[in-house]
Order: sequence, then structure tokens, then C-alpha cells
Amino acid sequence: MERRKFLKIAGLGSVACVAGLRRRALASAGGRPNVLLLFSDQHNADVLGCAGHAVVKTPHLDALARRGVRFTRAYCQDGICVPSRTCMMTGLYPRTTGCLHNSDQPLRPGRFHAIQHVLRRHGYRTGCFGKRHLPHDGELATGWDRSATTINPRLDPSDENYNDWVRQRGQWDAHKRDFGGHLKSDLASHISQVREGNRTSTYVADKTLAFLKEAKEAGKAFFCWSSFIFPHQPYTPLKRWADLYPPERVPLPASLNEPADRLPPILRSWRGNERQPWNLAKAAREPGIYRRYIAYYMALVSEVDHQIGRILAGLDATGLRDETVVIYAADHGDFVGGHGMVEKCAVGHNVYEETLRVPLILAWPARFRKGAVYDGLVGLLDLYPTLVDLLGLKRPADAPALPGRSLLGVLTDGKPIQRTYAISENWSQVTVITDRYKLGVWIDATQRARHWDCRGKHPDMLFDRQNDPHELTNLIGRPEHAAVEKRLRAHLAEWMKAAPDTGRREVAAKATRKPQRRRSFPLSKARDIRPDQLAGLGTAMAVTCKHNELDVAKVTVGGVEAWRSRTRRTQGKLTYFYFRAPKKRFGDGKAPHVALTVVFRDVSDTTLQVVYDSSDASWKHPAGAGVWKEAGGVRLGNSGTWKAVTFDIRDARFSNRCNGQDVRLNIKTPAADPVVLGVYLKAVGDR
Repeated sequence: MERRKFLKIAGLGSVACVAGLRRRALASAGGRPNVLLLFSDQHNADVLGCAGHAVVKTPHLDALARRGVRFTRAYCQDGICVPSRTCMMTGLYPRTTGCLHNSDQPLRPGRFHAIQHVLRRHGYRTGCFGKRHLPHDGELATGWDRSATTINPRLDPSDENYNDWVRQRGQWDAHKRDFGGHLKSDLASHISQVREGNRTSTYVADKTLAFLKEAKEAGKAFFCWSSFIFPHQPYTPLKRWADLYPPERVPLPASLNEPADRLPPILRSWRGNERQPWNLAKAAREPGIYRRYIAYYMALVSEVDHQIGRILAGLDATGLRDETVVIYAADHGDFVGGHGMVEKCAVGHNVYEETLRVPLILAWPARFRKGAVYDGLVGLLDLYPTLVDLLGLKRPADAPALPGRSLLGVLTDGKPIQRTYAISENWSQVTVITDRYKLGVWIDATQRARHWDCRGKHPDMLFDRQNDPHELTNLIGRPEHAAVEKRLRAHLAEWMKAAPDTGRREVAAKATRKPQRRRSFPLSKARDIRPDQLAGLGTAMAVTCKHNELDVAKVTVGGVEAWRSRTRRTQGKLTYFYFRAPKKRFGDGKAPHVALTVVFRDVSDTTLQVVYDSSDASWKHPAGAGVWKEAGGVRLGNSGTWKAVTFDIRDARFSNRCNGQDVRLNIKTPAADPVVLGVYLKAVGDR
């Protein structure tokens, strides 16, 4: 098939500027409009009042839909945060950028010309407030005139961050009870104790409102991305919003009790899990757990809706509504109990409607249709070419061709974009979506993602969404659907031939390169110690929980409280513990020579390595972050006693750390989870 004909069918062609439409749109607005991108994390497209949900309350998003165009079949191009956001901001498929999972760092990201950089070159003032969550190495993390993040500032280098702000307001512990304490809650669900004025959602709205006011005073066109953490887990709403949804009145999804043996292997494993927070086996026996999770999820949606209402009211107060294109979208969805699942379980699939379809609304009083609904296939990667078309942007000559389609004709005149199918992908599965059918095909996950490779473990997945909207019956291999399967596989082959996979190959190759031989860390001798001798070791460091990587529990061993690692062990049983240095005592840099002592339970022929953070104090700069140095290590026996090992650290940077996880214990154990009593710091010579 000719490339031009294929691009027309699939909707993958370079942006064809609708010059007449753009000229009329810009003329009616008196120049380029502002762009306000309102964004949430993990918002299931069905959980919206304007989408027909019978229970959830979203008055402000419903009002936005009445003022603009709502897209009922918008899909993300990868059902997980970072790849989906990267796709939206670059207009490129995950396989092209090389970002197919949250931890992927694309090579040479400047070549993609992210939309914020293009807008800045056209004179736009750019601001981003909240959870940006793009690859943090290189140009994808930059391009903002003003920024404030609500996640780890190492992942989102920004001018300001919520963590420092909430500490100053005295509610850090309450925040950590939500983001960390949720690991000890059924389905990560509990009521938050953070005051409404101190919530991440309030922080995002407040920063956005301040930016809008500044933009009005500056008289300069702006691009503002306001990105909320919720309704992504933890499902920890305020009581105010939870009270709207008594769990006993919450309906359960029709697919809740789908037999687990029909699901892909990783989802099947989750369904059998008994341990918090994803204890779905317990929830299956006690449906009230599901009801509470779904109720709290809807409560978070209502909270986000409320803060969006505040932002839109602020936009009106500045008099900028008629000059501003407002977009609402999300990076992916949430199961909300569908298929008996929670969250998105992105490593286990990339096919189910609950996680791939996203809400999408665009409104601009000056030109867009009002109260319109479009049922055709669109994707988040279409937003970039839409802005290029709408704003008359000129991309650099070396910028890659955009595979998405401009939605301007839909927005202004209701002209469909004639897309035959949409695509969503991750490392292990690519899904072809048509008006009626959906085909999920397992692919070679490469060495990079070999643990998620489901080929030979589960059949490909074919659903007839017209007759099976809940996707319960896999039609793959059935003779009566052979023609449909063949047609969708042909679509997939065409797409794979046309969509560059340069980034995927680069990241996969990087993962398979033979690692450089690392210098062996020096082994130190451990000594016996009794718990009553800990006071002489110095100041105890605080155990921390690195997001999505460490789950620790307090346990009692021999009458002594200690920490035990619970989850996220990699191949070879490698476990990480993180500890934070007590900055009040060691943060002035006056005691660069410190003694660091680790106290642990000597079991299981374990090897323990101690590394510490010696990165530059200017953590805002990605190049200065994550400089880990070896302090040394120890090889344990199997005595069952408490042991202590001390390392000397002569590094002023460590003593003067301003943020971040300061000490990491790398523990490789062949058997039981390791137990650590604590890590202690003492200035040498201090009595």
C-alpha cells in the first residue's frame, strides 16, 4: 500500500494544515490564543457526569463540555504515566521516542521538539504546575518559564515543589500518611488527614491562578499545563468528598467477578494477591473493599473537578476566557473495579478499555462548536498537531513528522478525521482499536522488559465491543471471526511498518549492552551489638519510602522493633532500603567526616552494600542529581544475631545535602526478606 494512502486511512500522516480554518480562527481571536491544558492522572473516561455516569458529580467538567467539544473515543498511546505524557508532548508514538515505561529515558530527547519548546520559540510564556512526570533527563524536562511540581523534584526539576511547601505548613506527616501510609491500606484507600488548603490539588490550582494573573498583567500569550496527581492512587480523599459517595450505595462494575483465569498472567497474579495494598483476593471475599475503593476514586474525581472549577473561575475573572483554548484530558484510565482489578497494572497488559480510553474536552468560545460530541477515534498524540494547526506554529526543519491528525476540523465544523483505527502500545503488547473491534497482540518485549513478555503464556486478545462492551469474551482464533482478526492484524502490520521504532530499538539496545565491570566494594567487618547500645551510635536516620520502589513494614524481632522489606525485589532478590540524613544536625557542612553505622539482623548469607548520595546541592539541575558513591559493604553469615558495621565518610557534599534519599542499602539475599534495625550518623570526634 502506498504510504500516502496508508496515512490517510490510519490517520498517521504529517499535519496537513487547514489554512483557511486557521486563518478564520486566528482572525476571530485577534491573534494566537492562550492554551490552558487541564490534566488529571488515571481518570477513567466513564467516570464523568457528562459521559452519563449515574453517580459521580463533576459539575465543572460537565459545564466545560457544554461549552466545547467532547471526544467519547479518545485513547492514550500507552496506558501508563510517563510514556503517555511523553507521547502527548512530543506528538510521537512511544516506540519512536523510546519511552514505553515510566523509567525509560529516551536518547537525545531534544530531537523530538516537545510542544513547550516550540511554543516558547513562538513567544508564548510557559508554565507547568503539578505532576509533569516526563523523562527527567534532557529537554523533555525543560522549557518552562514557571514551574512547580507535586512529585519528587528529582523527577520533575522545577522552580518550586509541593514537598517543601507542605513541610512549611506543618502537614508533611499527614501527606506521607497518604503517599506511603496507603501501602498499609486495603486497595490503597483511606481518608486523608491533610487539610483542604494543603492538598496537592489545591497547590496546583493556586499556582495556576497566580500564573494566570501574571500572564494577564504581562499581556503575553501563555501555555499553562495544570496537572493533578489525582484520581491516581493513593485513593485518599478528603472526608468532604468521600461523604458524597457512601460505599454501600456505590454500584459495582459488571465485569468485577470475571474469572481470573481469563486474564493475562500478571493481572491474574494480582487477583490472587492477599497483601496490602493490592489485596484483591481479600476484596473478592469482602466486596465492601471494592466499594470503598470505587467510592474514594469518585471522591478524588470530584476534588479535581472542584479545583478545575476554581481555575476556570479565575480565568473568567481575568477576562481571558474568550482568548483561551481550554483542554481537559488525562494520561490514562483506571480499572475502577473492572475485571476485578484496581489501578491500571500497566506492566501486565495494554488492551483494556478502562485504562486506555481517556476523557478529552476542548473548548474555545471564539471558534469551537459548543456542546458537541464526537464519537470518532482520536488519541492524545493528536493534541500536538492540533495546536500546530490551530496556532500556526512552525516546527524546526529537523523535527520528525507528526503521526497524529489535527482535530481542528472536528472542533470548528464537525468534519470527521476519517481514522480507520487507533493504536496503543507498551513493551509487551500492541493494541489495534477500530470502531467495533479491538485486537491486543503480544510482541517481543526485548531484554529491556523480558519479565513482562506474555507470548506463549496467554493468547492474543480480540474483543467485539459492540456485543461485548465489557470485554469479557476473547474471540481470538474463532473461525467465525477469522476475517476480522486477519483485517486487524493487517492494520497492525501496516502501522508497524510506517511508525518509526528508532527509540524503542535504542532503549532496548542500551538495556542489553554488557555492563561495565564495576569495582568491587570494600568489605568491612561487622560486630555484634545489643539494642540497648544503639544510643552510642549517634543520630538515627529516618527510613523513607521511594515512590513505587520500596515497601517496608515495621516488625518485632526478638522484642525489638525493626524494618523489613516487603516488596519490589528484583531478580536475584535485590532489595533496597532508603534512609534520609537528619539535616538539622549534619546539614551545615561543618562535619564532613562522619561515621555511618548500619544495624541489621545477620541471616541468610546476605551481602549488604552501603552507598550514599554525593550529588550537588543544586538538585534542580538534572546533571547534578543521583551521584551515588560506595561507602563499603559487608558479607553476612547466618548467626541470627544483631550486627553493626560502621563506615567512615569524608565527603562534605553528603553532610550538606539539601534534599533527596541520602543513604541506600543494596541487600542481595537468597532467602528471607532482610531486616534492618536502623542507620545512624555520628560526626567523628562528637561526644
